[in-house]
Amino acid sequence: MHARATTASSTPRESLEQHGGFEEDGGAQEALIPLLPRSQAGPDSVDLEDDEALIKKRPKPDQQSRIFAVAGIAIVVLIAWSIVRLVRKPTIPPAKTSLPILDDHLTKLLRSTSGLDLGNRFLQDRRSINVGVVPFSDAAYSPIYTPRALQHSLSTAGWSRACLELYTSRGEICPELQGRYARSGIKADLVWTWVNGSSAELLSDWMVHASQESMDKAADPRHRHSGASIKRHFRDHDELRFSVRSAITSIPDSFLSTLHLVVADTPATLPEGVAAAAQKRAVASANASDTLHFAQVPHWVELASLQFARPPGVPPPKHAVAPFLRFHPHSTIFKLPSNGAKDAVAEAWAWRKRIVPSFNRHVRQSKVVVRFDADESAALSLAIESQIPNIDFDSTTALYLNDDFFLTRDLAFTDLASPIYGPVFRLQRDLLVHGVAPSQTHDNPDGEWKGLGYSAWLLGASPDLARNWRNEGAHIRHLIPDERFGSRGRPYLLHIAKVIPVAILKEVQEIFIDELTVTATARFRGDTTEVQLLFLVTHYMLEKHREALLWSFLIARSDVDASGTYSPAERRSILAAFGHSSPTSPRGIDVPHALRTSSAEAATRNAQLGLPNPLETVFQFTSHDGYAYTNIHMAPGSARGDKPIWPVTADESRRAGPVCTLQLEFCFGRAFLEDDHSEMSVADVFRQIAYDKPQCGDCIIALLVSKSGPKGLEAFLPPPDEQARSEPEADGEPAAIGLSSKKWRDLVLEQPQAAFGSRRQQRYAYSIGDTPSHFFPIRSGGDGLTHKLEEITDLDREDRPALVALNDDVNSVRPSTLEDIDLRLQRWFQETWPEPSPWEAS
Repeated sequence: MHARATTASSTPRESLEQHGGFEEDGGAQEALIPLLPRSQAGPDSVDLEDDEALIKKRPKPDQQSRIFAVAGIAIVVLIAWSIVRLVRKPTIPPAKTSLPILDDHLTKLLRSTSGLDLGNRFLQDRRSINVGVVPFSDAAYSPIYTPRALQHSLSTAGWSRACLELYTSRGEICPELQGRYARSGIKADLVWTWVNGSSAELLSDWMVHASQESMDKAADPRHRHSGASIKRHFRDHDELRFSVRSAITSIPDSFLSTLHLVVADTPATLPEGVAAAAQKRAVASANASDTLHFAQVPHWVELASLQFARPPGVPPPKHAVAPFLRFHPHSTIFKLPSNGAKDAVAEAWAWRKRIVPSFNRHVRQSKVVVRFDADESAALSLAIESQIPNIDFDSTTALYLNDDFFLTRDLAFTDLASPIYGPVFRLQRDLLVHGVAPSQTHDNPDGEWKGLGYSAWLLGASPDLARNWRNEGAHIRHLIPDERFGSRGRPYLLHIAKVIPVAILKEVQEIFIDELTVTATARFRGDTTEVQLLFLVTHYMLEKHREALLWSFLIARSDVDASGTYSPAERRSILAAFGHSSPTSPRGIDVPHALRTSSAEAATRNAQLGLPNPLETVFQFTSHDGYAYTNIHMAPGSARGDKPIWPVTADESRRAGPVCTLQLEFCFGRAFLEDDHSEMSVADVFRQIAYDKPQCGDCIIALLVSKSGPKGLEAFLPPPDEQARSEPEADGEPAAIGLSSKKWRDLVLEQPQAAFGSRRQQRYAYSIGDTPSHFFPIRSGGDGLTHKLEEITDLDREDRPALVALNDDVNSVRPSTLEDIDLRLQRWFQETWPEPSPWEAS
């Protein structure tokens, strides 16, 4: 079974969603989606290996030819096996780096500096020069992961209980929030992952560890790469410098807090004099034999302008003014959860030493053909991404960028996130990712669909793509749900800069720490089963909001006496809320499109809060209108008629057709409707509606949104608790539910707490936005490259993109070709972002 995608169109080519107004020209233009897995190839795709017509035309070899062929193969295999044994026999020592140019300075620095803050002291020392690395002691950074308490999300931080209840139930802004964010300000962090693959230190280390990898991998055709394919994943065109320039040009300083740069580091060789100084200053540790490392740093930065990741207990620099540029070597963020054993610390040190530096470079397909080769790729590191939650962020919102992502138009903070609408996600609804268990996948380990399929499986497997999701009672096909949230396909994330809700990022890490730790151990791409963290976080947040809505109605509102069972009266109250008021009422309820004003009033609400309106983003959907994936498996033009891409508010002319039909007997069972004597388990009913029959939960949400009026979600919530409104805000952890398990069948559901229904909903508030975007794979140079680059930033085009990804897909290793591409990129970079960033050396 493959990790699979379903599209709403008849062929993969027709399903592509073009962004930014660019047209295809000779195959150069690409949509913002990956190559489809083999199981979803379109009829026009070609795979020469499977061309049966060509095979049939070949003459069949005679018996003698077959014997010679088998003998020849056997000889070749024997020779290859002998060579492999000879090559693998020597033990290759770990790579270490020595830079004589730093020895004298490093010796002097170590004699007067504590090893705990060596990195920052080196940056601030006037004698330090930028030679591409910064020395630091990894002994200052614990390799142990320590669980943390839940953090408030942007959409709950600083909100009183009364304000949360008023906004969640009725969609109104309370007086105490008027103008708040104009006075206090609101900021975001930015995060880049970067590797200077041209550095001798990293390439030396890469060659050593690559030679130690299993030779079995080389025999697997799924892992074969050409030399150009491998090198280009680490090739550097100075993109990072201009990615940073683009970000600070597009986003005002007033909205920026800290820019984080995650970089590679390698163990350093200690010459005799430096080693003596290091030992004297306790840089060495009994738990880690190689404590002095060299962290990569871009050649263009001014060292004194940087911040090194702060070890625990080290105060921030004095008189520092945001935004900051702080960099985090891999050794400072890779952490292993403790198993509580006596040797847990020593085990964690050994674990980090074994997997750092990480050479995990994820390949993303960008060409729409059946072949799923690594040659059509962009770089992304799943192992490094898995440890991003260990960064100490300064804001509740972060924007994640690869070093080849660029921002090309002015953006407001609300293009990224909002205290009322939450983070802005950019998804492709007509390309769905379906969950596949690790044991069942046959997708390319070097491609992205194996990780996507695994992450979707953690959220909820989708074992049958041919299912029918019609809401027609007995005709609904019952699925076998799995894992955390039940079965469904989930949209692909566009390959552009992505918004990270930091509190939810850390919540996901807490729950899926085992899976993320396994992902971190993949020193090379495809070594193990890897999680696509940002896909997991995004869809986790959407599903948690859906879960909170159903929890609010089925548990907080409907289990009135908090007994854990529904009495006959409580069951009648639930049915009455749906409009089923008597035993003779119809058991199928058509749910109309809701007439909602949530999105239309966004500008008014932003003005009330003191926030600017988005400059380049149009909201397609917000969580204040329910659940974004209602009828997600129903394609436009299907039997239900033309459906909007996302659930939308409806005007009077579009209210004829129902969103869905709620079949009460199918969803709740006959006993729930007819038994007037026995009590029923609240938890069992909740699991059935929320996860086992997810289409029932979706339809109930649509129904209650419609009954809540033009704004707010009042039909989900218990009656207002006047006493709770007057109580002061409680300290402690934010309210959340369902954190006890990774499988819905094992969940322990919290008892009803009416006062926290609003907080649990608003914690997971989100929005889905459309921003002009463009993905451009660079495969060759010449005037065609210049023309395409200039077209991206043509100021005369009203539809020019705001978010851009440039992907190095150049297979050539010819120096003249690479030099031409470099020169054209540099010219375009300089013309587009001529102003240096504050962190660049003069």
